[in-house]
Amino acid sequence: AIVVDITSNLCNTEDSDMSNDEEGEESLISYAQEVISMAPVFVKQSCHLSAVRSLSGKELIFKIVCCGKAWTDNNFKEYSNDYVDDLCERASLLWGHIASRGRLPPPAQRLMWGHLVRSSFMLLLEGFSKVSTCSTEGRSLMS
Repeated sequence: AIVVDITSNLCNTEDSDMSNDEEGEESLISYAQEVISMAPVFVKQSCHLSAVRSLSGKELIFKIVCCGKAWTDNNFKEYSNDYVDDLCERASLLWGHIASRGRLPPPAQRLMWGHLVRSSFMLLLEGFSKVSTCSTEGRSLMS
């Protein structure tokens, strides 16, 4: 879409006179610089989305909401909920896959791991926010 937009801008500037040609070239250059400056934002968003998908985000939120009775119980459990075990297992598998391949340099590995951890926290927060009723003990299970 960006290439089509730039091409149409170039075609429009070719039809105009010389004074508009310089003006059009400057606006095209500034447009291209703005597009290039947005690249890090696109990379960050795509990393976040891929991390959520690789963690099975929708399934995790569903599991948190489906705990139902666990959030209203008035006793403490000695073990974690299934969604926590699933999330930890999934993250462990992803880290093993990222680190064992050896294709990514360590900074890229750390960046990917950071996105996975941040996405995990955001998914947990999203799931907890969807729990409608919760006891004090249930809130302590969330921490």
